[in-house]
Amino acid sequence: MTDFIDFIHFPAFNVADAAINVGVAAIVIAIIFSDLLKRNPRSP
Repeated sequence: MTDFIDFIHFPAFNVADAAINVGVAAIVIAIIFSDLLKRNPRSP
C-alpha cells in the first residue's frame, strides 16, 4: 500500500486507513444523532 500522508514522528496513513476512520466516525455520529432525535422528537 502506498501511504499518502507520511510524517516523520507519526504513523503513516493510507487510503484504507482513512476510509476506516471516516466510516467509524460517521457511524458514531449517526448513533448519537439518532439517540438525540429519539429523546427530543419534533412536534408537528
